[in-house]
Amino acid sequence: MSVRKYVNRYLLLLGIVLIPTTTFSQNILDIRSHNQITEGIPLEDYLSVYEDVEDTTNLTTLLHNPDLFNPLLGFKGKNPVSKYYLKFTISNKTSEQIDLALTFKNLTYVELYILDGNRIVKHKLSGTFQKADSINFTDSRTHFELMFGANTTTNILLVVKHTKHHMPPLNFVVREMQSHLKAKYTKQIYDFFILGAFFIFIILSILSFAFTRNKHYLWLTIYSLGMTSYGFLLNGYMLDAVFPNHAPIVWSIIAFLPNISSIGIILLIKDFFKLKTVTPFLNILLTWLVGSIIIQAFVSYSIIVIYSNYLFASKINVLWFSFQNIIVLVVAFKVWRNLHLPQRIFAIAAIAHAGLFIGGATLFFLLRERSNQILSIINDLGGVFVISFSTIAVAEQMRSSETEKYHALKSMDELRLKQNQFLEETVTIRTQELIIANSSLNEQKIELQNRNEKIEILLKEIHHRVKNNLQLISSLLELHLKKDSDDKLVSIIADGQNRVKAMSLIHQMLFQDENLAIISMEDYIYKLLEQVKTTYTSPRATEVIVDCHGIQFDLDTAIPLGLIINELVTNAFKYALYFSEYPKLSITLQKQTNEDYVLAVYDNGPGLPTNFDFQNNEGIGLHIIPRLCKQLHGSFSNSFNQGTTFTVTFKDTLTRKLTL
Repeated sequence: MSVRKYVNRYLLLLGIVLIPTTTFSQNILDIRSHNQITEGIPLEDYLSVYEDVEDTTNLTTLLHNPDLFNPLLGFKGKNPVSKYYLKFTISNKTSEQIDLALTFKNLTYVELYILDGNRIVKHKLSGTFQKADSINFTDSRTHFELMFGANTTTNILLVVKHTKHHMPPLNFVVREMQSHLKAKYTKQIYDFFILGAFFIFIILSILSFAFTRNKHYLWLTIYSLGMTSYGFLLNGYMLDAVFPNHAPIVWSIIAFLPNISSIGIILLIKDFFKLKTVTPFLNILLTWLVGSIIIQAFVSYSIIVIYSNYLFASKINVLWFSFQNIIVLVVAFKVWRNLHLPQRIFAIAAIAHAGLFIGGATLFFLLRERSNQILSIINDLGGVFVISFSTIAVAEQMRSSETEKYHALKSMDELRLKQNQFLEETVTIRTQELIIANSSLNEQKIELQNRNEKIEILLKEIHHRVKNNLQLISSLLELHLKKDSDDKLVSIIADGQNRVKAMSLIHQMLFQDENLAIISMEDYIYKLLEQVKTTYTSPRATEVIVDCHGIQFDLDTAIPLGLIINELVTNAFKYALYFSEYPKLSITLQKQTNEDYVLAVYDNGPGLPTNFDFQNNEGIGLHIIPRLCKQLHGSFSNSFNQGTTFTVTFKDTLTRKLTL
């Protein structure tokens, strides 16, 4: 805060105590009856004004020099952002106390001082930009409440600081408080009736769009939303509810709300007139216009936020909207001849809306901020025109569309009847042909069934003989086991026997199952475990967990995978679980999201020796696992964490063939 403002504040406080009695030379407003103030008295004939262009005058100096004031009647300000001091005297000639409202419009900051003799008895703040916390609860942003005792004369000083760069409208009016409140509530009822109707229409438009997916309702919603919000905020509603102490933010938002409604009506014109197919050039023109409206809204908003110059921003808005509405008029008249009845109904609404706006723009340049009330009415009228006529137009278009659909369906029914007759004749002919073909197919089916039965018998025989041959090999190995005494050789033969049994088990399951091509891995693993347990016994009971529910493979995948499981389970029983106090074995087989399968075999044994090498290991079992993994297009790894986990990632037969 500058030194000058500190001095001014000091002198203001000093003036509260030291201001001497000052006689005002202007006309005194005499109130002699209540009827006189029922309708309101303009104060233009009673006010005197002083314009402080540089904002350097302090209150004490001003009141000591009453000759600085000039009559308001005929006064023209030099600078719209000057500070204006206005004074008047009001005399209550009645024998009763009167309650008055001092009203004004569109002033950003207003201060009121009530003087009684040589002292300031009351100081109040108001204005559209004033913080709500600074405004007395009996006042509002557009009025002060004043109480005057019977047979009293009061001097009043007003200080106006209008920051919008519009010339401030100094049209103050005094009116009986009850009459003012009655008029205020009447206007609020009118506003809420109109704006409430628009709000209900917004909800109905949203619901209509949600159910019909008709874009016309979406564009109507955008138009109505911008227009209704503009009406609410322009009339001061929702201001104190949203930003009570930051009113300029709300007024900066008001600046671009008409842009939203403009975008809505232009998009509605584009779609409703079907310009994309009828007149592509006009469609491109209106598309460009929508983009320019967005840019113009950003420019106007920036001017208001950065420079607080509402006048310049309003001029840009009004000029651009006038240009935009002229284009709307040109488009409407240009395509009028090609429009159907529903489109012409909407065109009338668009023309009326554009005409009203151009008229409003003219009023703005003539009246500036004093035109706000008229512009609000024009906004309501334009909205009523657009919404009413658009609703009628959309309804008429839907009715026409339904009529066209009815005639189209009727034509389709007639065509369907003819087609049915033709089809009945064709069906009769085709039925005879199908009877003959069906008889031939039945003969072929019987022949194929006979062939399939023979093939199935042959496959079972093959699996049975393979199983018997493998069992014969296993029996030969069993004889060697009984004759040989070399432990190392016995171990090798036992391992080989287990591998043969693992393959034999697959063929046995195929032979016994109705499906000769698919192996259930869960059943196979349980049976394989029983075989291994009979060969390698453990001094303690082993807890076995198998998790592979529903996974099935064909022979090409089941045999190498079965051999891998056999090797891992055999090694677990031979080397790991034998030394475990509470032996535990877990076999998990799962399908991954990338079409790969993962086999995990876990045992809680002591684990592999340090620096164990699968490639250089003398045993065949762990040496052949990587080879079998390669056959399955997979990989093999192991890890140790309170036990050893062997992990095999592989692909099934179909995936392997697709990746070749």
